Amino acid sequence: MSSQTSARSGSPIGTAPIFVSDIASIRTRAGSAMADGAVTSRYGLDADTVVRMLNDALATEIVCTLRYRRHYFCAEGIHSESVKKAFLAHANQELAHADKIAERIAIRPPAACSKPCSRTRRNMPRTWRAC
Repeated sequence: MSSQTSARSGSPIGTAPIFVSDIASIRTRAGSAMADGAVTSRYGLDADTVVRMLNDALATEIVCTLRYRRHYFCAEGIHSESVKKAFLAHANQELAHADKIAERIAIRPPAACSKPCSRTRRNMPRTWRAC
């Protein structure tokens, strides 16, 4: 290497390193793809189908959580304390599942975070449909 080039970047001394323009182009490409979220062009599944399935799964977990909580509050009788503990434990497990699914949905662009209320209404017994 000649004495007139930088050993680090390979550019002539006194000029900007070559990699600076590469970082600028990388930032430009990354910024243009931000709207796609975590999905890249190599993602093999239909993103809309995945989002729909995740929203359905989230709605199901929310409904299950509510059902177990309702059973928890409605349990009566001599053995109700042990039964209530079981219902509460199940409700908390379902809520943890819902949290994981919601985290996965949040990775997607904001349009993916749709309202699960319509899905939740569909899964609820008729006596619970208030919204």
